[in-house]
Amino acid sequence: MDGNRDMMLFAPELVHSLLTPFKEDNSIDYNTYDKIIEFHLSNGADSLALPMHIGEYVSLSNAEKRDLISFVLKKEKNIPVIAHVSDAGTKIAEDLSFFAIDSGASSIVVTTPYYWTPPASMLLEHFLTITKNIRSPIFIHNDPSNMGNAKISINILNGLLASRANSIYLLDSSLDWQFMIELVTLAEKNDSKIQLASGTDYYLSAAAIGANTYFSSLGLIAPKLVRRLYDYCKIDSLFEARKVQEAIAKLLYILKPYGVPGLKAASKYMGRDCGYCREPLNILSDEQQKTLEGQLKKSQLLKNEIIGWNR
Repeated sequence: MDGNRDMMLFAPELVHSLLTPFKEDNSIDYNTYDKIIEFHLSNGADSLALPMHIGEYVSLSNAEKRDLISFVLKKEKNIPVIAHVSDAGTKIAEDLSFFAIDSGASSIVVTTPYYWTPPASMLLEHFLTITKNIRSPIFIHNDPSNMGNAKISINILNGLLASRANSIYLLDSSLDWQFMIELVTLAEKNDSKIQLASGTDYYLSAAAIGANTYFSSLGLIAPKLVRRLYDYCKIDSLFEARKVQEAIAKLLYILKPYGVPGLKAASKYMGRDCGYCREPLNILSDEQQKTLEGQLKKSQLLKNEIIGWNR
């Protein structure tokens, strides 16, 4: 497939990352998962990504990861689905990537291997092995603060570009603006064969540099805010986008101390209960839930958002 043509066919744009709902017995609550998918599809998502780290990916078995991917792909045929396939072992990630693409996923996202901190040459081999037979665009996730400071470098990206006929997205969660600028320069040299995607909800700065894809963790909590931010940036209305970004930044500041359990608590506050977290995470205590809800109510940041599962 032509490297530019596949970019035209695959336009992820605003990507909602999905939470994974669990029952009290630790099993996946597929009835609620169905509601989550429908909510995202009805409220601004251009693509879905799963199961990302906010979906408690590292607490899922390999079989459960495959089941979640299959569940979404059997249900939804008309929107790009991006499957997360990262693992400590290259072969394990490769097998999951093949499963995802064979099942109908539009793309995969893969980060540096868990636990290990291999040298740059082996990081390149890791990505080459996982993606060598995948003709669809791929997302390489740069998230050093959560991955033992293992970083994706320009040299690694050049090595990938040299081996692939199709496109690469660098999904960046580092907030390293100098690196992003270097990436855009690399993209210009390679006729846009590489694209920048934002892996955080601080999308405005990434968009100003050149990101055209936005992975959001807030799609189940504040879909209107997230959609407005993306749409303003898409038409280069950066002054208007800044006001929305400031609101999202305030929301992130409230949620950050609570991690993934805070995202589930905030979703519950919005009338979309996603159940339990899987150990070693735990849902917020009643006191913590009350404190968080008080902060959200006082902030007025969610006053225009949807309550409940309906659009």
